[in-house]
Amino acid sequence: MEAHVRRLTVLRDNKGVTLVEVLIAVVITLIVFMGLIQASILSIGVNMRNDLRDEAVRLSSDIMSQLRAAPFDDINRDGTADPANPTAFAFNWDQDGTADNIHNVAIRNATIPYTIAVNVQWPTAGDNNHKQITISATWQWQGEAATHQISSFRGR
Repeated sequence: MEAHVRRLTVLRDNKGVTLVEVLIAVVITLIVFMGLIQASILSIGVNMRNDLRDEAVRLSSDIMSQLRAAPFDDINRDGTADPANPTAFAFNWDQDGTADNIHNVAIRNATIPYTIAVNVQWPTAGDNNHKQITISATWQWQGEAATHQISSFRGR
């Protein structure tokens, strides 16, 4: 009988890990990983928004360079003279050749439609030697509308 009691004592003194301790460790690990997954999803969304904004900045800058290089009296390059001061005018810019006033850009396996609007006006009434060009790039991502706008002055 003494050997039997000694054997039970040895089993009780075993320093192994119980099933409850393993389950607690697994639950804690899962909670940590769920937090990491949420942080990863948030970071992917922020990076995509930054890429979309960077593309809008690039598009606006490229178009501004083209408009600044266009003839002063035909900013929209339609072959006719621009309206005279003080009449402001606006037009949409479509570079991808679809003639739908939308510039489609592929970013990370998604096609994002950008609407590029150009507004030309004279900063001073009666001054036909200076124009202010404003370009607005508008896009939507996950139900949010965003706009990037730049302006430049152009003189003869």
